[in-house]
Amino acid sequence: MGLPSFAVKVDANPQIRAVAKVPESETSYTVLNAAGSLLTIDLSTKEKEVISTFHTGAVNSIDTSPKHEVAVSGGEDGSVRLYNIASKTIIGSTNGNNPVTVVYYLPEVSFLHTDL
Repeated sequence: MGLPSFAVKVDANPQIRAVAKVPESETSYTVLNAAGSLLTIDLSTKEKEVISTFHTGAVNSIDTSPKHEVAVSGGEDGSVRLYNIASKTIIGSTNGNNPVTVVYYLPEVSFLHTDL
């Protein structure tokens, strides 16, 4: 495996916690940093856009829909948030008492399992 052909500077000290490919795009990725900010980065243009800050602390996990511009994230603050990436809005959220370590986008599942 060779070195990447180019790099995109996210921030001076980004502390990236999670990366997920944006569906229906060959070059765009959603990035969550340790500060709880959600960004999109286009590798072809090297442009980045801060969508918003949704968590009050570190983001531990992110997943995106394979068909829609939707992402879900889980944070150290115990929250799980579902976003519409295109409109930069929260679709839904829930808060727990413990840090969230892993999230998966499962559109056909109608429960949240928290007792592992």
